[in-house]
Amino acid sequence: MKAEKPISPVSRRSLSEQAAEHLREAILRGQIKPGQRIIEEEVAAMMQTSRGPIRDALILLEHEGLVVRERNRGATVVSLSAEDYEEVWSLRMALEGLALHGAFERADEDDLRRLEGVVDELAACLESDFSVQEAVDLDLRFHEELVNASHHRRLIAYWQGLRSQIWYLIFTRNIGEGVSYPREGHVYHKDLIEALRNKDLARGEELLRSHLDSAYSDLITVQKSRRKSKSGG
Repeated sequence: MKAEKPISPVSRRSLSEQAAEHLREAILRGQIKPGQRIIEEEVAAMMQTSRGPIRDALILLEHEGLVVRERNRGATVVSLSAEDYEEVWSLRMALEGLALHGAFERADEDDLRRLEGVVDELAACLESDFSVQEAVDLDLRFHEELVNASHHRRLIAYWQGLRSQIWYLIFTRNIGEGVSYPREGHVYHKDLIEALRNKDLARGEELLRSHLDSAYSDLITVQKSRRKSKSGG
């Protein structure tokens, strides 16, 4: 792995956790590309630590579905297939659909205020000269808060286990040309909060399904376009 600039030295918290955080961020932001090898020695030198924490970090990222480790070959950033896209997204839709039901039953005023806070940040972002990744990051934070509002411990744990793969799908989609985030993108989120406040589950389900279906359609369109471009078709 060739880095354009050194990765910040790792401070002592848990060296492996912080190394995983740095590598995860680099993967999600496209600084380390799909299919690219991650060399333990190089990363350890850039982070000014030993190879042990880097190896542990890569094991953690493998569990998150971001890298594949092979004997004598080290770790490689995953390249996602159309089947991977479908599996991750269908599981996301199932988990968030269940989370929505839980939020309608158990969300309290603090949960709703946190959701509204993220929407306010997203609206302010979209009114400025925003980056697509900044907007997507806030969008995903909203969905994380929605899952948390379910107060369903096991569901939250499963969603968090899938979170890195969800982020990876979306952030890799938003790297490069021809991608955008609608300036009215915060409206759906406001409408969903309104449905929560009004206890209108049918409306909430409709909004969530429409939003995730649209996002998945965009993901597949960009993926197919890039594959066609690479093949020269």
